Amino acid sequence: GKTMDKDQNIIVIAEGLITRSEDDLDFECASVRYACHVDCWDGVEEN
Repeated sequence: GKTMDKDQNIIVIAEGLITRSEDDLDFECASVRYACHVDCWDGVEEN
């Protein structure tokens, strides 16, 4: 695949913990499970 560069829009799926939710969401990430460019994302698989 293509490399991810600074200032590109990407989709990230991560496992972690929401530490605070007000206007902004604070998220402590334990691990990134998946990342791709926005134009490569084909959505969520329907079951």
